[in-house]
Amino acid sequence: MVEQRTKNIATIISAATGLVLVFFNLPVAVARWSPIFNALSPTILNWIQNIFIAGFAFLTGWLLKSKLSTDESTFDIERDEEGVPVEEVQDETPTIDTIVGCVEVGEMAWRGIAEFSDVKVESVDVELTPRCPDCQKEMTRESYELPTGRGGNPYKSPLRGQSSITRKKWVCPDDDCGYTADRESGQHSEAQRLFKGFVQDIVESQGEEYSLDNLIERVDGEVTPQSVWEVYAEIKQSSHVSTDCFR
Repeated sequence: MVEQRTKNIATIISAATGLVLVFFNLPVAVARWSPIFNALSPTILNWIQNIFIAGFAFLTGWLLKSKLSTDESTFDIERDEEGVPVEEVQDETPTIDTIVGCVEVGEMAWRGIAEFSDVKVESVDVELTPRCPDCQKEMTRESYELPTGRGGNPYKSPLRGQSSITRKKWVCPDDDCGYTADRESGQHSEAQRLFKGFVQDIVESQGEEYSLDNLIERVDGEVTPQSVWEVYAEIKQSSHVSTDCFR
């Protein structure tokens, strides 16, 4: 807008300078070429006079219109508190380069974060400790021994003594919650694999309901790595896609 106003001012100055030159040089031209003007018929002279008057009126009106348009555009410019023009900023579609999500494995919630660029997943990291799906607190590892034997009675080996098995559990640290789950090998690896696959669905797909652009458009409010995953969880409807990590 400022650039256009500058062009208008430059055009007005150029046209005004041209009119001034015409007025100052017209008497000189008439005196120099008076034999030619005297030889012309009155009708032709009248036509020349009318054309000059019409051209002068047109230029005058155009200059006034340009001046008024310039003044109006000056008032239309948005300014800050100090009167400095504020540049217009075009609305841009928000973008993200990370996704924060949650997957359910072994009846527990595993929180992960993935980074990507363009349509390629760069890195995926799932926390080593799962969260309680009820209260979202990080669970703790516990182990205890269970005796084994026939009929549920402890069996004592003559060589090794009493036989037992070790039970490993994930336990919620909140006593009011009391949630527990079996702790087995491979749970974290499975959570990592699932989370990476879901993120690839979002980032690498095109034109799907769960593609990144469509998820961003459906976010109600601020677009964040977490809000995009929450919309994805509504669409995907998978037993492994969860939001229990940040509820």
